[in-house]
Amino acid sequence: MSNSNLTKFHTDLKGANLRQADLTRASLTDADLTGAYLVDADLRGANLERAKLEGADLRGADLRGADLRGADLTNTDMKGADLMGADLREVELSGANLECAVLEGVSLEGALLWETNLDKADLAGANLRWANLKGAHLDDTDLSGADLQKAKLGGLNLQNTNLKDANLESANLRHANLQRAFLRYENLRGADLKGADLKDADLRRVNLKMANLEGADLRGANLTRANLEEANLESADLRGADLRKANLKEANLKSANLMGADLRGANLSGADLENALLTGADLQTVNLCGATLTGASLVGANLTEADLTNMLRLHLPTG
Repeated sequence: MSNSNLTKFHTDLKGANLRQADLTRASLTDADLTGAYLVDADLRGANLERAKLEGADLRGADLRGADLRGADLTNTDMKGADLMGADLREVELSGANLECAVLEGVSLEGALLWETNLDKADLAGANLRWANLKGAHLDDTDLSGADLQKAKLGGLNLQNTNLKDANLESANLRHANLQRAFLRYENLRGADLKGADLKDADLRRVNLKMANLEGADLRGANLTRANLEEANLESADLRGADLRKANLKEANLKSANLMGADLRGANLSGADLENALLTGADLQTVNLCGATLTGASLVGANLTEADLTNMLRLHLPTG
C-alpha cells in the first residue's frame, strides 16, 4: 500500500490489514489504528504522534525514527519490532509485548510501561527518565548505559538485566530483586532500595550516597570502595559483606547486621551504629571518629589500629 493517501488526511484505520504496507514518513497524527494488522509494515520516519494503536499487531514492524509521542500502544504486540531512534516520550505501553524489540537509544521519558514485556529487548542507551515500569518483565533485557533517573522499578526482577553503566540516580527500586547483579561503578545516588534483594551483588565503587537501603539484603555483597555517605542502612543485612575502604561517613546503620563483614579501612566517621551487630567483623584501621555505637555488639570484632577518637557512647562488651 502506498503512503500517498495517508499523508493527506487523518484516516480511520481501525482493524485495517496493513501487513507489509509501505508507510514511510506517513503523517498519521491522531490516527485511529486500533487493532490494526501491521506485521512487517515499514513505518520508518512516520509521524504517529498521539495515534491510537491499542491492540495493534506490529510484530517485526520497522519504526526506526518514527514519532510516537503520546501514542497509545496499550496491549500492542511489537515483538521483534525495530524502534531505533524513535521518539516514545510519554507513550502508553501498558501490557505491550516488546520481546526482542530494538529500542536502542530511544526516548521513553515519562512512558507508562506497566506489565510491559521487555524480555530480551535492546534498550541500550535509552532515555527512561521518569518512566513507570511497574510489573514490567526485564529478563535478559539490555539496559546498559540507559538513563533511568527517577524511573519506577520497584518490585521488579532485575536479576538477569544488564544495567552496566546505567544511571539509576533517584530511581525507585524498592523490593527489587538484584541478586548477583553487576552494578560496579553505577550511579545510584539517592536511589530508593528499601527492602531490595542485593545478595552477592557486585557494588564495587558504586555511588550510593544518600540512598535508602533500609532493610535491604546485602549479604555477601561486594561494596569495596562504595560511596555510602549519608545512606540509610537501618536494619540492613550486611552479613559477610565486603566493605573494604567503603565510605560510610554519617551513614545510618542503626540495628544493621554486620556480622562477619569486612570493613578494613572503611570510613565510618559520624556514622550511627546504635544496636548494630558487629560480631566478628573486621574493623582494622577503620575510622570511627565521632561514631555512635550505643548498644552495638562488638564481640570478637578486630579493632586493630581503628580510630576511636571522639566516640559517642561506646560500650565495648565484656563477653
